[in-house]
Amino acid sequence: MAQIPNTNNLIAAYRPINQQTDDIIKINTDTGKISTVRAKLPNKIDAINLMVSNDGKFVYFTSGSDFYKMKL
Repeated sequence: MAQIPNTNNLIAAYRPINQQTDDIIKINTDTGKISTVRAKLPNKIDAINLMVSNDGKFVYFTSGSDFYKMKL
């Protein structure tokens, strides 16, 4: 999980039941509202080590030995 700078939003990886890859979600810590940023990442992704860019426009994460960059 990572915080989007200067906001009350967190970015997290979430794996729905019966799905083989993660979704990236945004959680508003004030309201508790959860929204999907990107559903069903390509391949079989187990997104860990999430980091958000300083401008809040990108999320970076690893899965196995691969490194990913995704626009928010």
